Amino acid sequence: MKRILKRALISIVVLSTLTTIIVPIAYYRWRVETFKALESGSQLAETSKGTVEYASVGNSEDPGKPLLILHGTPGGYDAGMILADWLDLDNNTMCIIPSRPGYLRTPLNVGMTPADAADVMIALLDELGIKTTTVLGWSRWWVYRG
Repeated sequence: MKRILKRALISIVVLSTLTTIIVPIAYYRWRVETFKALESGSQLAETSKGTVEYASVGNSEDPGKPLLILHGTPGGYDAGMILADWLDLDNNTMCIIPSRPGYLRTPLNVGMTPADAADVMIALLDELGIKTTTVLGWSRWWVYRG
């Protein structure tokens, strides 16, 4: 009986030690790969208000009336890309999908207040040469359109 108990205890210690080592390493590798994939799907714009990460889909040559998609929590531009795909817009619509301040590669300090965040989005549109747009955003399962 003591031998079985001793083997069980040793097994628990070995498994705990391996888990303590393997799980953080696996998480770190997953995190690095995920961030590399996210970075490859977006670009950075240097605006008058600071750096903004964004992605765009659709026709950038003749965008018609562009659509600015603002993501909720959680996520960055990648969450907005899901919505853009779900909307199934025609190719004449250009979607600009930024990561809001504090998400992914858009620093929090570029938009500390809602008013600052709005100014950052205007600066991004200015940088991209977009004069008018429709804004679509959501947060906590509510959709806003303006």
